[in-house]
Amino acid sequence: MSVSLDAFPDSITYHDAAPHNVRGNWHWIVALFLQKLSEWLRNTFYLPLYTRQLSPIEVSAEAIAKEQVERLPFNIRVQECRVRIEGEKIQTFNLRVLELPLAEKRVRIVLFSFYGHTEGEDDKRWEPATIRELSRAPLNVLKALQAKDIRVDSLMTVSLGNVVLDGLRHEDPEQKLLPPNLIINRGLTFTRKTADQLFPFPLNYLLRGLTYVTEWGANPEQALVDFVQLSPTKPQVVIVETPYDHYFSGKGAFAPDFHTKLRDAGASVFRGSFCPSPFHARAHHALSLDHLVRNCETKVIVDEIGLETSSQVPISDALAREIFLKGDKDVHTCFLVCGSTTTPDIGTMLEADPLLSACQREAPLSFSLELVS
Repeated sequence: MSVSLDAFPDSITYHDAAPHNVRGNWHWIVALFLQKLSEWLRNTFYLPLYTRQLSPIEVSAEAIAKEQVERLPFNIRVQECRVRIEGEKIQTFNLRVLELPLAEKRVRIVLFSFYGHTEGEDDKRWEPATIRELSRAPLNVLKALQAKDIRVDSLMTVSLGNVVLDGLRHEDPEQKLLPPNLIINRGLTFTRKTADQLFPFPLNYLLRGLTYVTEWGANPEQALVDFVQLSPTKPQVVIVETPYDHYFSGKGAFAPDFHTKLRDAGASVFRGSFCPSPFHARAHHALSLDHLVRNCETKVIVDEIGLETSSQVPISDALAREIFLKGDKDVHTCFLVCGSTTTPDIGTMLEADPLLSACQREAPLSFSLELVS
């Protein structure tokens, strides 16, 4: 059963029976020290907008994003949805739902940013204490949507958003939790690899040790392989990379045989590396998908899905054609988990709007239902 935006709920309540945070039995002095160290790691590397003063560039970007959200095409419908997770503690997550109605299909993006959420009855700021709690938050939201009979057709993870896959290690593979399509957009590979990519010896080893003792280490790469291996349902997995990604290339990249392991586990895989010219290499990690076009530097390692595009066609259009618009379902819903510095407005501008625009381009003869009515 699919739900149109007209019936998409403003609020959802879901009961989470699993523990949020599991730590060892430390002496209270050690536990307090680890808590402070954990908060520092989280706010520095995972959720920097929790404490960091925004630079003038970031302030401008947020203002531009807010203006663009207010000026979205009138046929893109926007709704906010609150998801209340009831378990050891109450957590409230605020989602943004964007829907593009076309003649043959509605394309819906449910956007999850790591910012703007609360916990407790007094609605204090959400304070994830470990990587387990951080990664399970979007997973619980995904389960809440599914429990509400909202069919989720694809999961897209962007940068830090890929940490959601690390949460799979705490889930039953027999559950039909993963949607049939998984799109990893320049996603976190393994915190140890990222430390090696960003820091020289011995700082990389120090950071790796700190993430271990504070329970902020994550390995989404291996967690996904293990989950797919044991799961009876096998997804299509799209892996989008850039060769000069500041965080997740070189030592920080997925393993050369990552796609092979997923194929051996039963998944269908596309893996491609896109070099967006003429942008500076430091911009390659954050550019929207409509800037990743097929050119002479593009390397398609494997394509079992049919995403290959002609020259200068962006990968966003291939995703729209082969995943978002494909099939006979009347609605395609994508659950999009954003990165570490992506607010809802930035996520709308940088991730959701380019994807919806690609769907409009790939369905040029499909007039909006708003126009038809």
